[in-house]
Amino acid sequence: SRTGESKQPPVRTLTELVWTAKTGAAVKSSPVLSGDSVFLGSNNDYLYSLDIQNGTVNWKFKARSDISGGVAIHNGNVFFGSDDRHLYSLEAMSGALNWKFKTKGHIVTWPLIVPDRDLVIIGSKDRFLYAVNTNTGQEKWKLRTAGAIRSSPASSNGVAYFGSEDRFVYAVNIATGQEKWRFKTTGGVTATPVVVNDTVYVGSWDKTFYAINAKTGVEKWTFKSKGAFLSSAAVVQGTVYVGCFDKQVYALNAQNGEMLWQFVTGGGVVSSPTVAEDVLYVGCDDKNLYALNRKTGLELWKFKTHGKITGSPTIGNKMVFFGTEEGSVHAVK
Repeated sequence: SRTGESKQPPVRTLTELVWTAKTGAAVKSSPVLSGDSVFLGSNNDYLYSLDIQNGTVNWKFKARSDISGGVAIHNGNVFFGSDDRHLYSLEAMSGALNWKFKTKGHIVTWPLIVPDRDLVIIGSKDRFLYAVNTNTGQEKWKLRTAGAIRSSPASSNGVAYFGSEDRFVYAVNIATGQEKWRFKTTGGVTATPVVVNDTVYVGSWDKTFYAINAKTGVEKWTFKSKGAFLSSAAVVQGTVYVGCFDKQVYALNAQNGEMLWQFVTGGGVVSSPTVAEDVLYVGCDDKNLYALNRKTGLELWKFKTHGKITGSPTIGNKMVFFGTEEGSVHAVK
């Protein structure tokens, strides 16, 4: 599951824009790297495979509506959801369709792959969380909530964790689809939980960030801000890094929620931070990609674009990859 930490070496100093690819519509999807390709969706209904070196199109696949959620790669296949209400599986090399699975709502979440059970788990705005066989596209189970699901699931020790617009955070047994517990917040939960050391870290629209015991669903601590938390956290070496709609990026002590530092941006931070060694990368509604020293919160560099950056930056090949709502994908180093 996503922790927000990249094992790739960081880009500590910004030297150049390597390439830009234009899709002509908002790119809210976070780029995913596999081999020599960059995979991402756009709100022009296409999923793209781009060449990692120059951004040229290897192939593109047309869905029937926006692709604003994330992409997962598994066993040479690409999994993603669309506003056309389907979960898709494509061959990563060619873009050929393996199967598609129909839900009754828009899908704006990341697919969670559970390799040992051949499952892909994804939430839909139809209020259901679905578990689908990765090979056949057949439904294994589904769990109903009382709100649209815009929070992507995370997993740990056979349990999937996700939020719903019904204001709850859920824990579900991956094998059976049975609910283990639910935790009540006072706002919709659209961020993706991060699970580290038996703790679930997630923010809510109620302007509160929560640490929850992963086994029991009991609150450990909370941190209050002046804005909604739409950003998913990065949790690295005992520190929680999270963006907020109050224009701040926060670093919190993972044990007790005490604030270590805050960085002020010029807009809401919906983008989820990515950490590589001592550098934190995050996009912002002020159209900047920021690189910060994760220990001090001081700015190392920023890259100005022409659109809001709501997806997560991705590190690889000694470059940083990210999309903008103006319809571009950039690679910088």
